[in-house]
Amino acid sequence: MSGQNQASLMASAAMTEAGLAFVAQPSSMPQIRRPTHSSAQSRPEGSNGSLSQAAMGGSLLGLTAMSRRQKRAKRAGLRVATADVKTLNAPDGEDEMMAGVSGGAMGGYTQSNVASRRVVPTEAQQKGRKYVKVVYVVLESQYQSAMTTAIKQINKTPGPVCMECVGYLLEEIRSEASEAELAKDMQDANIFICSLIFVQELAEKLVKIVEPCRDQLDACLCFPSMPEVMKQNKLGTFDLTQIAGGPLGNFAQQVKDLRQKSLSKSKPTTGGNFQDSLLKLVRTLPKVLKFLPGDQAKDARTFVLSLQHWLGGTPENLEAMLLRVAGGYVKGVEEIDTESLMDPVVLPDMGIWHPLAPQIFDTMADYREWYDKVHCPAAGLAVDAPTIGLVLQKSHIATKDDGHYVGMVQELERRGARVACTYTGGLDFSVPVQDFLSLPSGEGAVDALVNLTGFSLVGGPASQDAKKAKEVLMRFNRPYLVSVPLVFQSFTEWQNSQLGLHPVQVALQVSLPEIDGAIEPLIFSGRDGTSGRSIPMQDRISSLATRSLNWANLRRKPNSEKKLSICVFQFPPDKGNVGTAAYLDVFGSIHAVMKELKSQGYTVDDIPEDAQGLQKSILEDPEASMSMSDLNVAYRMSVNEYETLCPFAHDLRENWGPPPGELNTDGQDMLIYGKQFGNVFIGVQPTFGYEGDPMRLLFAKSASPHHGFAAFYTYLEFIFKADALLHFGTHGSLEFMPGKQVGMSGGCYPDRLISVLPNIYYYAANNPSEATIAKRRSYASTISYLTPPAENAGLYKAPEEMGIRSLPRIIAETQGKDIEAVYKGNNEGNLEDVALIQQITEASRKAVGALVAQSTNEEGRVSEVNPFGDIFNFFMGGSPYKKALEEVGFDCPDDQLKPLFEYLQVCLGEVVRNNEVPSLIKALDGNFIEPGPGGDPIRNPDVLPTGKNMHALDPNSIPTKAACDVALVVVERLLDSLKEQQGGELPESIAFTLWGTDNIKTYGESLAQVLALVGARPVPDSLGRVNKVQLIPLEQLGRPRIDVVCNCSGVFRDLFINQMNLLDRAIKEAAEADEPLEMNFVRKHAMEQAEELNISLRQAATRVFSNAAGSYSANVGIAIENGAKVDEDQLQEQFVTRKGFALSSDAPGELQEASSLFKSALQKVDVTFQNLDSSEISLTDVSHYFDNDPTKVVSNLRKDGKKPASLIADTTTANAQVRSLSAQVRLDSRTKLLNPKFYEANLKGGYEGVREISKRMRFTFGWSTTADAVDNFVYEDCNTTYIQDEEIKNKMLEANPDALRDMVETFLEANAKGYWDTSEDNLEKLKEVYQECEDRIEGVDFTA
Repeated sequence: MSGQNQASLMASAAMTEAGLAFVAQPSSMPQIRRPTHSSAQSRPEGSNGSLSQAAMGGSLLGLTAMSRRQKRAKRAGLRVATADVKTLNAPDGEDEMMAGVSGGAMGGYTQSNVASRRVVPTEAQQKGRKYVKVVYVVLESQYQSAMTTAIKQINKTPGPVCMECVGYLLEEIRSEASEAELAKDMQDANIFICSLIFVQELAEKLVKIVEPCRDQLDACLCFPSMPEVMKQNKLGTFDLTQIAGGPLGNFAQQVKDLRQKSLSKSKPTTGGNFQDSLLKLVRTLPKVLKFLPGDQAKDARTFVLSLQHWLGGTPENLEAMLLRVAGGYVKGVEEIDTESLMDPVVLPDMGIWHPLAPQIFDTMADYREWYDKVHCPAAGLAVDAPTIGLVLQKSHIATKDDGHYVGMVQELERRGARVACTYTGGLDFSVPVQDFLSLPSGEGAVDALVNLTGFSLVGGPASQDAKKAKEVLMRFNRPYLVSVPLVFQSFTEWQNSQLGLHPVQVALQVSLPEIDGAIEPLIFSGRDGTSGRSIPMQDRISSLATRSLNWANLRRKPNSEKKLSICVFQFPPDKGNVGTAAYLDVFGSIHAVMKELKSQGYTVDDIPEDAQGLQKSILEDPEASMSMSDLNVAYRMSVNEYETLCPFAHDLRENWGPPPGELNTDGQDMLIYGKQFGNVFIGVQPTFGYEGDPMRLLFAKSASPHHGFAAFYTYLEFIFKADALLHFGTHGSLEFMPGKQVGMSGGCYPDRLISVLPNIYYYAANNPSEATIAKRRSYASTISYLTPPAENAGLYKAPEEMGIRSLPRIIAETQGKDIEAVYKGNNEGNLEDVALIQQITEASRKAVGALVAQSTNEEGRVSEVNPFGDIFNFFMGGSPYKKALEEVGFDCPDDQLKPLFEYLQVCLGEVVRNNEVPSLIKALDGNFIEPGPGGDPIRNPDVLPTGKNMHALDPNSIPTKAACDVALVVVERLLDSLKEQQGGELPESIAFTLWGTDNIKTYGESLAQVLALVGARPVPDSLGRVNKVQLIPLEQLGRPRIDVVCNCSGVFRDLFINQMNLLDRAIKEAAEADEPLEMNFVRKHAMEQAEELNISLRQAATRVFSNAAGSYSANVGIAIENGAKVDEDQLQEQFVTRKGFALSSDAPGELQEASSLFKSALQKVDVTFQNLDSSEISLTDVSHYFDNDPTKVVSNLRKDGKKPASLIADTTTANAQVRSLSAQVRLDSRTKLLNPKFYEANLKGGYEGVREISKRMRFTFGWSTTADAVDNFVYEDCNTTYIQDEEIKNKMLEANPDALRDMVETFLEANAKGYWDTSEDNLEKLKEVYQECEDRIEGVDFTA
């Protein structure tokens, strides 16, 4: 019987006995959403092909629970994918499927369970046999079950040896108890094995344990790992790094070359890494080495065979490997004939796998022959159904730890999709993607690609080649999802963790794939804490399958039938703030998008003539009564309909009571605000629900969305039936809803709300940190949009870092000056240098303006760049920018200016490229969106053109050397400024705020500043990753170590938790350094706190604080933005309560409530400090800066009541400045609120412009609330400009009376709280204007 017929009969038998595992679906599949009760019953969950799973060696876990779930299906109202309501309503998506799954301690990360991996021979098995002890340490757990089986087989089979075996997962040895247990086990071990040890601090720990035991070990096998670990290899005379001469000299040199190539800064363009290259090298060696003389050849051959056995992964392979090593190298074992042992039996290095296939296929043609003719007819799959490509890890298939892969294939095929699974034994997954899943052109032969390894496409735990990955994925041009299996946690540990996914895994398997262009990092499998086997998470797999199919369906559905929901935001909640987004004319942009969609064949009806008409259609409900919101009501959802359709409606009662609640309702129905234009619905996303409720703000550490919020997303999915969502602008509330930080469960609210809908998100290019939160928590595919241009482009330092001289430097040299000396003189108040800096600034602006003017059309826009021609410039007497400089008195040679302006010209060209709307169309067509960094486009030109799927950076790459150099300058100026203010004395403690976006844009300057203050430096590991620190000796430092209290934003915590560990290690090392207290303020304060709080010195040295997981601010900003009447004492207590969660590098990954320790550390603070990283965002642009400012908190906590000095570092230009907080607020006010250019431009912007003015006034007020940093004249001059000036006041009243009323309220509150002292006449005028606003809003016109 042929293999194909056998497979067909096997599949048929499995389906007959176990129920139909694969249900046929129509080839044109509708958008898949949470199925209704009836559709769920048409495909009972019990019909999941359990026998076929068993036949394939897949996991059976969870199948026994299916009959129970089937019985309760009648009670379930709805299902998300295949998870029922009860499942989704359980905490963190708990499911009966997981009943009995064991794990470590609650909430911890990979608590040791070594006893489950210890196999000891019985007394009977030990009789007359040599006792051999094997110890192994591995990164991933899939080898655990195979090793256990292999050892048990050796022990029960008669032979010369019996074996004890004990295994450790790498992350376990982070704990002192497990580290000590491993060290104890190593004392009497004969054989040690490890693999994929790529976490630096754990590699160092392992070497520290293994190295002293190496000589007494009979064999030490270290498979691809960090170089320092690989050096521990010991197999007779074989040494991977030291072999020289003889027949293996060339082999050794090749290995050294491979390592150097893989570690070099200029990574090979092929994307190969050490493991891939090593495997290629050793593949051909065994047969050759077998015939070479000498012990070296024998030992090298044994090592290579052992590696191949290890990669084979089966119990039989591991049994042969252990016997081969024991027989050849363990003293006293002489009776094993190693030559008669089985050769390694390994799967092909690369191929196409299917759990029901009779073989691994090495061509797509062979696979399709079987799949189309045998499997699809038997499974009822249509030939033209959507196809999902899956990328798998060979080791899971080899070790038969493939239950999670089987579950994913089964779920996709159950939904009618075709599947093609490819794998590789190396870590360059782009090779099988190109060989098996691509057409000859490189374009994908599938409709969507899902990488189930969790790794970047090219690389792994050690390295990444994002450039190659991007090239492959751009050609492939399909949605690319990377899903993550739990590695460092058991299912229970993840389930009980507030943070969610382990920080090391976030860095390796979320951050790095994002750089490739990956989206949607869903967890899809867990790990059994006892057996180590992978466990498919049914609800997560169902969600992943549905989401991937919904992306695939966007490729197939005609544009005319696609439904798109555009979500706009309103914050603070007020009609005057509908359509808010940072740096974006929301309604004008949506209007342009709607016109483009119509031109692309989308059904878009009744588009208003202009943006104002569109805005009016959303904001005004012609049927609204005086007592209701006058937003347009698109749909009224009854409470019964809401509770029927929303699976988690009941859960919201705890925080909000029964529906409809008080928000987004008329008291009877749930109201969905927005308007439908054919197949496009523009909806107004409800607000958080905290607004105007200061007590909820104060105490809400965890909460839930309100009923109105849930009803909005329920409407989009079930009633409007959207094919995709477009969240429009920076930013909404969905991604900040309660839930795990990364790696969410089905019980996390962002996951519940977005459900299975593709989420496209326009996000400001200068805010990659919060965009990353949206990517990870709301599964957003972000598309960057450009922020307003900066006037100081010519002053940036980036060109010099690229080898291009900056314009200020060129201009200064024409005056016989060095720019650094001029900067220094300016900072010291030298009048000549101050004047020159002002002249240079104005000249730079004129020159850059001339560059832009050359390409500006009659409408005042730059649609394309008009390059300057050398011949044209010659006849015109020089380039336009040279002539602009000459007009202000600077004669600069054209040849010196040309490189800089050619660079700026390229930047301008990238700025004006229209990629933002085309990228949206690509996403809606189910294509791949080019990835690119977010940040400052002048610092990093790769940000341009916008319209990219924005990502952050590799967190292990910062701080860079350049960032450390700048940080030293800033720290020097900061300390000099403080010494001058304090009579020559240094501050002992500084409260330091760390921001996510700041550190992305500057590549870790703030991180480096903290380390520099403490007197430490970052040290790259042997792979170039920054995850080590080293104290600078006091004699070299030349000053005391400054104590630093780190207040990390919630976004920084999410993105850089490993760097938080780095800071904690540095500060604790400083505290434990045996140095004079007058030279080590960290140690001085830690000792005082240890005595005061009765804790250890190391605990007392805790200085790294943030919000609890899932929380993102102190909520001070929210209270102030919403005008909540909360007094300062409440706000300060709120700050300490919400920000007082401590991180410790001794227990990474979890933040513990430690507000008392936070208060104790803040009591000793002399200075508060923040960084400004970009001229685009300053102190009064956003609420984040004052939300995290602890100035008044410190003042109230200090025993002497002294207000700390408050300083700001401005590193936006080459001349890094340190200013007082009040001086920076003054500067902001002069350049923005009180600048005619600012308010005239915004008044022309109508509704949006007036809202921007009002918002900035409120943010300025925020600095009075948190730091008393706003001078009286700022309020007085703003009042004169906007209220006393009748023309300006009337323009604001006409354009946006709601925003003007908010502004008047800000003035009145500033006066009431004592921040602004003004005349009674001014106050009366404000009250009059307030009444005018009220009348206009209510539609009352007394002049009629």
